[in-house]
Amino acid sequence: MNLVTTLMSRFSGIISLPHLLSVQGGLTSAKNEVLDTIKFLVNTILIPLASAFLIGMLVFNIVKAVKKHHGAEPYGENITGIIIVVVVLAVVVSSPAWIWTMISA
Repeated sequence: MNLVTTLMSRFSGIISLPHLLSVQGGLTSAKNEVLDTIKFLVNTILIPLASAFLIGMLVFNIVKAVKKHHGAEPYGENITGIIIVVVVLAVVVSSPAWIWTMISA
């Protein structure tokens, strides 16, 4: 019986809270690794692609407005489109500075 008690006391240390904390630490580390990967992909791939697309839309709207202006046609809706694209482009380009704080990542 003494051997069983000794073994139980030794194994109770193995099954105690510090090992649960290390598992939780491992999960936290894995979560941080995934978030770092997502941040990298968003900051280096998604935001530049979205910015390039918006710049293309901006150029398209400017060219369309200039053509309408030279043809003496009303081009007010194109100016509104240009302003909207500029505002969205500013938000997208500045998003790495604030988006991760906003989602607490």
